Amino acid sequence: MRNSLKILFILALLFVSHVSAQFASLSTTNDGSVLYFTTPLVRTGTDQPAHGKTFRIGANGLEMVEIRTVTPTAEGSRITNYYDIERVTVSGDGSVVATAARRDCNAMGCEHISNKETSAFGGGINVDFTGPATMSSNGRYLVNYSTPAPDRWDPLVQLDITTGESWTLIDTKPNAPHVVTTARLVADNGLVAGLIYTGDLAVWERGEPRQLTFGSEAIENATIDAVGKSVLFVSRWPVPYDTYPRLRRVDLVTGALVTVHEGFPSYAQPRLSNDGTVITFQSGRQLFVIQSDGSGLRKLTDETDGIDYSILSGDGRVAYAMTNGGRLVRVDVETAKVSELLGRTLSPHAWLNYPSPGSALLISGSAMDQPGLTVTIGGLNAPIIEAIPGQLMVQVPWEVPVDVSTTVSIISSAKSEFTAVLEKTGAPRQWIPYRLGAPLHENRDRPVTHDDPAQPNEIVHFLLAGLGPVAVPVQTGVPQPSEPSPVLARPLACYQGGSIPGPTTELIYAGLEPGALGVYRVSVRMPIEGDKGTPWQISLACQLAGSSTIDLSLQVPFVN
Repeated sequence: MRNSLKILFILALLFVSHVSAQFASLSTTNDGSVLYFTTPLVRTGTDQPAHGKTFRIGANGLEMVEIRTVTPTAEGSRITNYYDIERVTVSGDGSVVATAARRDCNAMGCEHISNKETSAFGGGINVDFTGPATMSSNGRYLVNYSTPAPDRWDPLVQLDITTGESWTLIDTKPNAPHVVTTARLVADNGLVAGLIYTGDLAVWERGEPRQLTFGSEAIENATIDAVGKSVLFVSRWPVPYDTYPRLRRVDLVTGALVTVHEGFPSYAQPRLSNDGTVITFQSGRQLFVIQSDGSGLRKLTDETDGIDYSILSGDGRVAYAMTNGGRLVRVDVETAKVSELLGRTLSPHAWLNYPSPGSALLISGSAMDQPGLTVTIGGLNAPIIEAIPGQLMVQVPWEVPVDVSTTVSIISSAKSEFTAVLEKTGAPRQWIPYRLGAPLHENRDRPVTHDDPAQPNEIVHFLLAGLGPVAVPVQTGVPQPSEPSPVLARPLACYQGGSIPGPTTELIYAGLEPGALGVYRVSVRMPIEGDKGTPWQISLACQLAGSSTIDLSLQVPFVN
C-alpha cells in the first residue's frame, strides 16, 4: 500500500501549474540574442529589494534593467512605496521594453486593493498605461491581459503607442469579462487573440470581436503569431471526453481549423514564431518543436528536473526555458543543444494548501529537492514526506498551535546567483481540506477517470490533507498505524448532489491513512444512480458534525 501511495503523491506533485516562478515572464528578441525576465529574488551579494525586478542576459552577461520605485504620497504607509514588476515584454528589435507592475495596499481593510500599470520605454517611446499589459513584437501595441483592479470587471483596453489612440475590447456579452492569455496575444497588425466569456476563441480588431469557435471544444493557452495570420491553442473535447488534449491552429485568412498534433497526454505553453510556421510546446515536462503543418516533430530537451516555463524567439531558432529546478537554459531549436544561463536556484513560490497540524503541507517552488534541505514550522522540525524539483511535501508537526501566527522556514546551504526569501508566516488552521490527486477505485490500484469511471455501489477513496485532529494520539514523523483506528475526532457525513441536505452517501472511513504520513483518506460508497443531468459525474458534499457550512465538495466520474 505504501508503494501505491508514493506513486500517487508523485503524480499529484508533478502536475502543478506554473505559478509565480522565480524567473518569470521570459521575453526575447526576434533573433533570440537577448533574454529579459523578471524576478523577486535578490542577486546574491547585493542589497537589492525582494520585490519584482527586471534583468536581461545578452552579450554583456547578466544585467539589471529596472527596479521601480515611487515617491511616497499622502497615502503614507497604506500603499507600498515600490512597484513590484510582474511581467516584461521586449520588442523584436530590442529597442522597446514594456514592464507591468503592481503597487499594493498593505493596510488593514484594504489588502485587496492594488494599483497596476505598464510602462513602455526605449526607442523614443515613454508611455504609461493603466493595468498590466503586454506588447506586440513590433513595439506598437499594448494590450491589457487582466483587469487593473481585482474587485471590478474593468474593460480590457488596447493602445496604439504610435498614434496614441486606444479602444476597449468589446465582449460578445454585455458586462461579461473576456479572458486573454499571457503568451503573445497581440499581433503586429493589432489583432488580439483570446477567449470570450463562454470559453470560445475570438480575435479582436480595433476592439471588435470575431468569434472563431462555438462551444465545440474547451480551449486554453491561446496565442497569435506576429503577422496576425494564425492562432494556436490547446484544445480538449467537451465533457466527459475532456481528458483528450490536442494542439490546434486556426488560419485567420481562410478560417480553416486544423489539428496540428494529438496523442500526447498533455500539451502546454504553445509558442509561435513570428511567421507562424514554427511551434514549440511542452508535454511530459519536456520541450518539443513541430512545424505548423504538423510535420517535423522533435524533442528538444531531456531535463531531469522537467521544464516549467518556455518561450520561442521570433525567428523560431532559439527557445529559452526555466526548469523546475530553477535552471535557466537556452535551447538551439535546430540542433537541440542546451546551454545553461543560470544554475539551479532554490525558491519557494507558494503554499498549495493551508498549514494544518499533523497534515501534509505542499510547497511549490524550484529546486525543492536540494540535498540537505530542512523545513521548520513554528521552530519545530517538519518531516519531509516527498521532495521533487517543483514541489516539496512536509508534515506540519502536531504540536504547532492553531490560529497562532507561525513561520514556515526552509533551510539550505545551497549557493546560487540569486537568493530567495525562504520564510513565510501564517496561522495554521484545523480544517482546510485539500485533494491529493484523483479519487481511487475500490482496490486503490488506479485513479477514477472519465475513461475508467466509478461504478454503481463501488467504494471510492479520496486522499486529502488538512482534515484536522483524530480521535487517538498521533506522533509527528511516524507513519500512521492502523490500530487503534485514526478516525477523525469529529464525525463526517457526506451527501449526494453537491448540497446539504441531500441523499445520504454511505461513508466507509474518514481519518488518517494507515501507513502514510500526514495524509487523510475519505472512503465513500457510490450510489446506484448518478446525479440527474450529469450522468457521468457524482457530486458529493461532506460536512463535519457541528458545522453549519459545507466543509468538503468532491466530484467523481461515474457511469450508470
